[in-house]
Amino acid sequence: MATPVVSSVFIAGESVTAAGTGQQLTSRPLIQGTRIVIRARPNNTGYIYIATTAARAQSGNDRIRLQPGDSVEWDNLADPNVFYIDGDTTGEGIEIFGEGPGSA
Repeated sequence: MATPVVSSVFIAGESVTAAGTGQQLTSRPLIQGTRIVIRARPNNTGYIYIATTAARAQSGNDRIRLQPGDSVEWDNLADPNVFYIDGDTTGEGIEIFGEGPGSA
């Protein structure tokens, strides 16, 4: 019988196309039970902001601010496109990883 393990897989990278403008993450339907990790690219020079609307990603207190290399996680997310990102610098961005059950 296979021993359950947790596997981590790079799903995608997304870049800020215009600093100061919130943009929705691309749709990527996920398997139920997947944990999503969104990490600001380590080589970014500014902050990345994550929120549930474009307006919130652009400004305000209802957003998550990530320094270069910081990450946040969500369990059982069906699709990362429920989030919007913005950033201080055009061209900087995030990496999305999925963590879920696998087998060895």
